[in-house]
Amino acid sequence: MTFFSIFLSMAMAALPPLPMILERTAENSPAILQYSQTLEFQPAGVVVKESWWVTSSRRMRLKAEFTVDGVTYVLNRDYGQKQSEQVYNLQKTAQRIPPQFFEHLNFLRDRGDIQQVLADWGIATSTDLTHRYSKKSPKDEFDYFPHPAMVLSRAEGVTSYLLFKGDYPKIVDKGIWIEQDKFVVRKVKMDADTILEFKKYITVGKTFYFANERRLDLTQETVHIKSSKISVPKNITFNALDSSNFNTLPDVDKTHSVLEFYRRFR
Repeated sequence: MTFFSIFLSMAMAALPPLPMILERTAENSPAILQYSQTLEFQPAGVVVKESWWVTSSRRMRLKAEFTVDGVTYVLNRDYGQKQSEQVYNLQKTAQRIPPQFFEHLNFLRDRGDIQQVLADWGIATSTDLTHRYSKKSPKDEFDYFPHPAMVLSRAEGVTSYLLFKGDYPKIVDKGIWIEQDKFVVRKVKMDADTILEFKKYITVGKTFYFANERRLDLTQETVHIKSSKISVPKNITFNALDSSNFNTLPDVDKTHSVLEFYRRFR
């Protein structure tokens, strides 16, 4: 075996095929979950209380309540695959889910769903995510070469696979860090001013991982997200949104960072 072959063998051991990494990541996500969480906005000093009911990444319900400048806002919203629904002024309205919605990252149980999110965020194209390097001749020794935009890196103190856009290691314009050992998301860089970190993973339902704490760094704001009251019910029934599930979060152009968060990420 040549030195180059040995080098490739070592690279292959360190960097498995990207489809396998995404498949293992999908296997680690819980299917059904109910939880509450607090979001602390700094330096705004606002605390938001959220409750989530989840049966899949394509079926989620949110209830949120917070006070900004003396006004209390309530948000009840159902999330499907591409749209969300809410009730405002006694009328049910639908809208496209924001491109940077991230709450479903804990619940992507299909490799295709993860690939779609990475493509939507511009971290990788559909071709990047599905291309397979095959043998060119019977003499070739490997089915795969490492993905050209994937390296070993560190995030949250652990070794991770980094899939990136940019001139690594000088610049990572966008990227996702997936832990090498547990195959859980440790960090996402959506753009130069938006970085999401996943902290303190816990085990739920004996076999799945859930990020109990997250941190979202924005240009002028940091959001600390901490979950509590996490349970795995046998099933969750979604009653239809009606006037009792009203919203007081209007779709208006206000500059407060908390309102901007809900327009951009929820």
